[in-house]
Amino acid sequence: MVDEVKREVVIRRVVAGKLSVTEAAPLLGLSERQVWRLKGRYVEEGTSALAHGNRGRVPANKIAGALREKIIRLARSRYAGVNDSHLAELLGEREHLEISRRSLQRVLRGAGLASPRRHRPPRYRSRRAREASAGALVLVDGSRHRWFGDDQPYSTCVAAIDDATSQVVGACFREQEDAAGYFTVLGQMLQTTGAPLALYSDRHGVFWRSARERESRQEELAGERLPTQFGRALGECGIQPIFANSPQAKGRIERLWGTWQDRLYQELRLGGVGDIDAANHFLAQYGRATTRASPSSRPPASRYGVHFPTADASTTSAASSTCAWSRPTTPCAWAARWCSCRRARRTGAGPRSASKRVSTSTGRGACTRRTAASSCAPQYPSAG
Repeated sequence: MVDEVKREVVIRRVVAGKLSVTEAAPLLGLSERQVWRLKGRYVEEGTSALAHGNRGRVPANKIAGALREKIIRLARSRYAGVNDSHLAELLGEREHLEISRRSLQRVLRGAGLASPRRHRPPRYRSRRAREASAGALVLVDGSRHRWFGDDQPYSTCVAAIDDATSQVVGACFREQEDAAGYFTVLGQMLQTTGAPLALYSDRHGVFWRSARERESRQEELAGERLPTQFGRALGECGIQPIFANSPQAKGRIERLWGTWQDRLYQELRLGGVGDIDAANHFLAQYGRATTRASPSSRPPASRYGVHFPTADASTTSAASSTCAWSRPTTPCAWAARWCSCRRARRTGAGPRSASKRVSTSTGRGACTRRTAASSCAPQYPSAG
């Protein structure tokens, strides 16, 4: 309105001859041709000709009132606690309501609904450079969280992520962070992508024996610390273990937990998943998707990174066409032996030393056990 009043005063002085068109153009911020047009329209139609042509028109991209109320109702009921970006995706996939994230934010903020995620100001962090090729380094970790609701007991999600591509190569749910969960994830990785060159983990008892633990008689006779059961498996498969001294050292999988505890938690709630068996089935059902698929065609789980590669899929790095994964293998003898020894210990049958009859060699390709399909010893490409 202020601009239109100013425009009317200037054009009136131009019509009265007190101001030239050349002098009026910089006052209105218009070209001389546009001032001539306004002058002609003002002479013919009067003051109404100076009003903007879109006044009173409904914008073509305006969100209808009914649609706005439906979005607010869904955000307060079914999708309560979902962040803005995730909610925009869920509305398009489940409710067939196509709305951009920015428009959704305007609707929610206008209704007084704040974002459930706290956005902190960005801080500079020096991150370790990614590996040059896929399969060179895999990070594993477990996250203890109330995955099935705030009123449900804690459970642990164990996952493995490739350092070069940030691709999740294995995941499962367990009651606790135990060796069985990591053996399951390792089996998934061996059956799909193969054995990596190195495995990056924390100093959990599954991977590493503390120096504070008292040495056993066998260790005293051998003069060295024997690896854990999982460490023996890594040695037979030619995987080098690397132990982190802090959570920040394996920040990529720690950031994955931040995403999963926000998005995967909501997907499990919306899918009615309430126990570990159903959650593992959920991962197996929705996990085999590619992140390059379009948002409308890919399964919901691929949005938060649950995409397990298939055995015949080529996994390559974004920075290089080379791949460090060995050929996919089938679970070898140590996996079956470990499970059988666990059952024997629970039932009291079999010697306790049966689980220790495993080669302790840690060299690459040191596994001497064969299966009908393939060997545990991976075939790595040459350095050249």
